[in-house]
Amino acid sequence: MADGPRDSGLANRQQELPAATRSINVSDIQLVCSGIQMCFHKEWFSANISLEFNVDIRLDIPPKMKRFLYNFRDNLGKVIPHLVESQVCPLISEILRQLDVKLLKSLMEQADAHELDQL
Repeated sequence: MADGPRDSGLANRQQELPAATRSINVSDIQLVCSGIQMCFHKEWFSANISLEFNVDIRLDIPPKMKRFLYNFRDNLGKVIPHLVESQVCPLISEILRQLDVKLLKSLMEQADAHELDQL
């Protein structure tokens, strides 16, 4: 019963905040051959996302937070392969397709310019 008013007050404060302040601030993200690497705001922890999910805890954190992170890791381990298959692979394919189109256009322009130079 005591948690109800406090929780509703917290929910009201969260609604007043701009959306950017309610989201996780990822300070660094890199796509590498082995997966995705990211660091979170204030470097609480870093994450390596591949077919396995590794968490490196950098600061002393409370036991509840550690439990949350390990549960988070386990849950991500279940969904990452599906996300990679359904989201990341099509996205990378689309990016590569667009790069191929730009490269092809550039090569065609260079070939046209070369032909004009020879006339």
